[in-house]
Amino acid sequence: MSFVNEWRDHQVHKRFAAQVTGSDFVRSVRAVCEDERFDRLEAVINDFSQVTSLDIDHSAMTDAAALTIGVSVTNPRLRVAFVIPEGEVGEQIRSVLAPQVVPSFRHRVFATLAQAQSWIQESGKLAPR
Repeated sequence: MSFVNEWRDHQVHKRFAAQVTGSDFVRSVRAVCEDERFDRLEAVINDFSQVTSLDIDHSAMTDAAALTIGVSVTNPRLRVAFVIPEGEVGEQIRSVLAPQVVPSFRHRVFATLAQAQSWIQESGKLAPR
């Protein structure tokens, strides 16, 4: 498996590494959307900083988009950050993932994890529920 979902409070940090396939990405989305904590979730960081190659096709993107659009009704306040490295792999990730996956959520793309975390803190305090 090329990803790990780390839950902290009302946030999940999805760390991707090495080669990421379409099924890996869809599994990561499904795992978050189907988790009982989803309704209280306030932020997701999709961290691609350790990815060396990407193999995601249109079918996988359609599946991931359907999952996120469906759950946006139950949690419209969710913020989604993408951490995407500079370089060739980063450009590929940007062209495939960032513009398509989260049309229903407020989202941004960052070069570093620190920038993504700062945006999450500034865009809405993670409050206990």
